[in-house]
Amino acid sequence: MEQVAPQLVREFYDFQFSFPETAQFFIQYAQKRGISIQSLRERLEHAQLNYFLEIFREAKRGGHYGVDFLETRLRIGALHNEINLPMKWYIGSYALMVELLRRYLLQNEALEQEQAKVAFQAIVSVFLYDIQAVSDAFIVMLLQDLCVDTDKIEVASATKDLTDYFGEVRGLFGAAVYETMNAAAQIEQAVSDLQATCEQTRTAASQVVAAIEQVARVAAHQAQETVQTTEAVRQLTASIQEIAEGAQAQAQAVEHALSVIERVGENIRKTSTYVAEMGRQSSQIGEIIEAINQIAFQTHLLALNAAIEAARAGEAGRGFAVVAKEVQQLAERSAQSAKDVGRLVGQIQSVISAAVQSMHASVEQFERELVSAIQQVQGVVVRYQMVVQSMSRNAVAVRDAIEEVASASEQTSAAAQQVSASTQEMAAQSAQVAQWTARLSEIVAALRGALRPFKMHSDHATSAWAGKVA
Repeated sequence: MEQVAPQLVREFYDFQFSFPETAQFFIQYAQKRGISIQSLRERLEHAQLNYFLEIFREAKRGGHYGVDFLETRLRIGALHNEINLPMKWYIGSYALMVELLRRYLLQNEALEQEQAKVAFQAIVSVFLYDIQAVSDAFIVMLLQDLCVDTDKIEVASATKDLTDYFGEVRGLFGAAVYETMNAAAQIEQAVSDLQATCEQTRTAASQVVAAIEQVARVAAHQAQETVQTTEAVRQLTASIQEIAEGAQAQAQAVEHALSVIERVGENIRKTSTYVAEMGRQSSQIGEIIEAINQIAFQTHLLALNAAIEAARAGEAGRGFAVVAKEVQQLAERSAQSAKDVGRLVGQIQSVISAAVQSMHASVEQFERELVSAIQQVQGVVVRYQMVVQSMSRNAVAVRDAIEEVASASEQTSAAAQQVSASTQEMAAQSAQVAQWTARLSEIVAALRGALRPFKMHSDHATSAWAGKVA
């Protein structure tokens, strides 16, 4: 058999490489491995030849075909699964191998027909065992590819293996797929709801941020205007304080003016008294002039008598007559001067009387008007002081209120900035959640795509599996 085995293997791969689908598969595999197609065929023929000859070597060793042999076939099956060799191609190739084996056994003249028949049946039996081992490898790796932890599956009987419980595992997998598809649908709905919520949150946060920014701008503007108003009120308060001080100074000036006017009035009253005294004394001058007139009249009479007596005396009385005449003339001049003085004194008395009456009238009018003016000025000054004091108190109250408003505006601005920052952070978190939601949506879509080949059946139970197949 060792002589014909190479030819049998060569014919086997001649057919494999002549079949378009299998030839394309081998070409792609060679390209992935970075080797030529000829080198790949040589390796395949070498491996197949060793497999074929190993069947006969095992027969010579007693034909047990035990665990070691089957493990080798399981590794071959795993390799076929790794390179994605279709199972139908592998099983179908045994038909060609069986046909080639039958033909070569019948052509072997060294074997009798009965021996060839027995050998053919024995080799075909080994082929069937190989098919089972490779198929088991496919099934186990399929379960592992489907994320089934085959190491945790306990087989209760030593006469059975994992493939004997494929029906139960299939039911378990079907239930898992059903639950996964159901969970995917629920997650998809939850993601849709979460996306809508995130969009609403983002929109609301944007509106809140816009409103808060507007509030912050208004508060900042208000705070700025309040600062300016506060400064203006401070200046107004200072001006009012200056006005109050001026009013106080004016009040003091009015009091001083009143004192001066009072002294002036007192001086006028004294002057009036002096003028009245002058009138009284001028009356005394009149009396003195009257006395002088009487003396002059008496002197005139005496001079007249002396002249008469001198005339009587004759020559002896001539000197005395001259003196008497001089005395008479002096008396006449004195009388005339007294009359003139009396007339002047009378005029002076008239003027003084008129002056006294005028001064009395002026003093009375001055006192009346002065009292009225002083009362009016005092009333105006008092009202002025009251208004100034009220303005000062109101200015202080306004300043305090504006300072409180400024403080409140600053607090409002700070709070608005803090709320804006928090809202922006919430918006950023919402955007991040939206990104996570979009990513989750992509994952759900990928899960949907992965589950698309599966069909959901309502008869799949969602019961848990104990992990042990009895």
